Amino acid sequence: MSLKFMRYRKVLILLTPLFILGLYELFYLKPELIYIWLLLSNLALLFTIRSFSKFWNVSNWWDYCILPVFFISSLAIYVSLLISKTTIQFLFFINFVFIFYYLKNTYFYFAQKEKGKTLMQNFSALGSFLVIFFVSASIFGLHLFLNVSLWLSIFIYTVIILMLVYSVFITNQIKIRQNIYFIFLITLIMAEIFYVISFLPFSYKILGLTVAICYYISIGILKFHLKNSLTQKAVKLYLTAGIASILILFLSAQWL
Repeated sequence: MSLKFMRYRKVLILLTPLFILGLYELFYLKPELIYIWLLLSNLALLFTIRSFSKFWNVSNWWDYCILPVFFISSLAIYVSLLISKTTIQFLFFINFVFIFYYLKNTYFYFAQKEKGKTLMQNFSALGSFLVIFFVSASIFGLHLFLNVSLWLSIFIYTVIILMLVYSVFITNQIKIRQNIYFIFLITLIMAEIFYVISFLPFSYKILGLTVAICYYISIGILKFHLKNSLTQKAVKLYLTAGIASILILFLSAQWL
């Protein structure tokens, strides 16, 4: 019976992203029903991760739902701002690949945390970077096209950042209670960066990517610090790579 349940849950690793891909294709055909497609997609994710947690007796399964829920939701909103069919279908494929590997990594992480933690942490870092890009670009785009209130946008962005940083702490096995002020600190810093960047004269995509790079630098340095492995070399690497990426981004902005 246990082996049968294990096989069933492994099948979910493929079936869930396929189901979500189908819903996103329906979203492309019927965008006015976006809330229904998003609700069904998120419910499928929650059901799958909950199923994994019950099998491996993981109590804090909600913590591992934050990243994928934000990923598929922010990607859907970002896609709604796009026109190119090719780009939209490519992002749907990226969504499928991300969900598949996230569920696969989560399943084996629940089974053997020590063996699967490095892969889970690296994948979480990539996922959170993409989420910040989708969220930031979507907010800047909605502010530009629909004149959505900037302060409301900053509030929504701050809440998402807060939960996402919490998720990163959980994945990296950083103790929350002892370091909770760092969660609020990085959230406040990112909110201020978001506000400042919103005044730059670039497209919403460029602004969103700039915010994402700033997030990657900040959270990367913070993780090294909290794990007592921060070195001068690591700080230089993050800052040099980050600043160089932003400069290249700004210089090539007219072609993007």
